[in-house]
Amino acid sequence: MFLIIFLLILLLWLFKSLLINKSALFNFAKNFKGYPFWPIFGNGPYIWGKNVFTIIDDIVCKFGYNCNLWLGHDYYYVTAEAAQIKAILNHPNCQEKSDIYQNFNIIFEHSLLMVKGEIWKRHRKFYSKCFNQTLLNSFVEVFNSKSEILMKILQRQPKEDLFEVFEKFALDTFCESMLGLNRNIQLDKTLQITKFMAQVQTIGGQYLFQYFYYPLILWWFSWRGFKTLKLIFKLQRYVKDIISEKRQNLSERPDNLDVDCFPFLELLLIDQNEKFNEKQIFQDVIFFSMAATDTTGLGLTYFFTLLGMHLDVQEKVYEEVISVIGSNRDVEINDLAHLKYTQMVINESMRIFPAIPIIGRKTIGDVDLGNKILPKGANIFIDIFHLHRNKNYWPDPLKFDPERFSMDHVDEIEPYSFIPFSRGSKNCIGKTYGLMVMKTCIANVIRNFQVYSPYKSVSELKLSSCLTMTTVHPIECYFRSRH
Repeated sequence: MFLIIFLLILLLWLFKSLLINKSALFNFAKNFKGYPFWPIFGNGPYIWGKNVFTIIDDIVCKFGYNCNLWLGHDYYYVTAEAAQIKAILNHPNCQEKSDIYQNFNIIFEHSLLMVKGEIWKRHRKFYSKCFNQTLLNSFVEVFNSKSEILMKILQRQPKEDLFEVFEKFALDTFCESMLGLNRNIQLDKTLQITKFMAQVQTIGGQYLFQYFYYPLILWWFSWRGFKTLKLIFKLQRYVKDIISEKRQNLSERPDNLDVDCFPFLELLLIDQNEKFNEKQIFQDVIFFSMAATDTTGLGLTYFFTLLGMHLDVQEKVYEEVISVIGSNRDVEINDLAHLKYTQMVINESMRIFPAIPIIGRKTIGDVDLGNKILPKGANIFIDIFHLHRNKNYWPDPLKFDPERFSMDHVDEIEPYSFIPFSRGSKNCIGKTYGLMVMKTCIANVIRNFQVYSPYKSVSELKLSSCLTMTTVHPIECYFRSRH
């Protein structure tokens, strides 16, 4: 009798969930292809055990640039079409994160990544002060000094994964510039913080596409969930130490300093108007630290790997750096704008290997995509990876060709077909900072090292992603001193 009642309740729930609440989404999904939908499981039988990158790559290759994905009863519209992406990123009904981001609440719930509406607007405006150009220009000395440490490490031909080498450089640079603390992250061989960041993504990301059909709270009691929690606690403890140290430093400073010259963490701690609470400060420091580490570290790894594959391009970058900066002096702020070919190569590197391959949004009202109306309640995966390799916008998309971004061809680029830092009001607030770090590092490294990589094609790099895009194997890239 109990079983019969349970089955009846289950059927009623399915009827309400699917036929009533989701009817508009099902009608929209009929216009596109995708795996067959299973009640309760969605597309679970077809995507079990795969990471997000593999799932999206599979369905786009099978069903085209616009297709369907069901995570349980949550509908996701997947698109790699520039016109639709432009409409989505700029539409007022598409400014919320997709449901899948809620699984990161344990780390980011009160951070800029997750907050909504007026709170997001206030926080975004506040953080814009932390990335003003005058302040960023003052960091170039830090970028140079951290590049010097990096070059000493590259000189020793480190055994660590190249991703880890450049992520340590990125985090070390972020800590001294934006957090105002010299933590010597590159030189501390016992420090595992960048590994913790990577493992949180890898292990925690498995829940998103393997266990999404039962509550997250249950997953935390599994061995993967428990391991992820341990990593999160270690990461949180490290960040708490940073905040405590900075508070102590601030208490010993005079009160009459110009706050407009304060970096990110100092502004956050001394702010009297926004009144960030402890949880917001804590989670935003984690968020910005991880974002700066991953995007800059991954961007440099892919950049140098591609230079090692294309020695003719590498030579042009080297010649430009020598002509602009010379062989000995430090990089100065005015040099960066003159590294035009280097910027072209950075762009082409980010086109082929975007650090963030997929971003998610959710509709809070109907959205006109031109030929279809995306209904309220739809989740969206904006597939940056396939957008950047879409042959409709990029002829011979797997060819590494920095000339695509030259002044002669830049007007030919389809609007919103190149969005490594996203676009619209919620674009990456640290874009300028990240590019300045990359250019300074590249100029210093390429003056002192020749780079070699054995890969003949970008397709030889096997990719994986939960949030940021890495490879499933260590990167082979070698640095040989020019001196």
